[in-house]
Amino acid sequence: MREPLTATFDRMAEGYDSWYQTPLGARSDALEKRAIFSLAEPRPGEYALDISCGTGNYALALACRGVRVIAIDASAQMLQIAQSKAGREGLPIEFRQGRVEEMPFGNDSFDLVTAVLMLEFAPSPKKALSEMLRVLKPSGRLVIGVLGKHSLWAAARRAKSLFFHSIWSGATFFTPWTMADLFREAGAHSFRWKSAIFFPPVQNSWLLDRFQALEGIGQTAFPGLGAFFAVRVEK
Repeated sequence: MREPLTATFDRMAEGYDSWYQTPLGARSDALEKRAIFSLAEPRPGEYALDISCGTGNYALALACRGVRVIAIDASAQMLQIAQSKAGREGLPIEFRQGRVEEMPFGNDSFDLVTAVLMLEFAPSPKKALSEMLRVLKPSGRLVIGVLGKHSLWAAARRAKSLFFHSIWSGATFFTPWTMADLFREAGAHSFRWKSAIFFPPVQNSWLLDRFQALEGIGQTAFPGLGAFFAVRVEK
């Protein structure tokens, strides 16, 4: 029997942040954050909700920019680590346990809503998007980070899931165009997107340095082949 997804993330929580210490993880995180924050445009004093916050990667980054942050995740273990990190850095983030499909927030509550690497695991992406838009203020920004369907990374994850149980076994990968369709169905508008990560998933600093030129080429010539997409819509 397959392990429930929340239990899987609980089990992964303790070693989750080790990814960001690897050459590939650190480089990918920097490129993903550049794409997300260039679209999110967080402003000091704004009220933001970070959905599926995990160990607090984006919640802490938002708080460091002077944003008032509430962060929500289904995994109690992930939240515990995120809260410890925020406490060590003196960041006043409010953490709550919950699911995106049933969030305990009123309509039109947040200036900014972020959700990075969450939609891939949502039982109903359309319902999740509708709930995000519900809690977003009129003219607020919703910024989502998703994994690209046509990248080398997605191919590697699909291949791995054929032979080993992993979190990617039931994940959904996206293109900017399928995301645009989902947002239109959910009632959002002003669709914008950026892509990132056009190099293969290799853990070798020397190779990653050599692949750096692929990033500019990919963003210019083949943006739909990125391993990561940041998408922004407004309500």
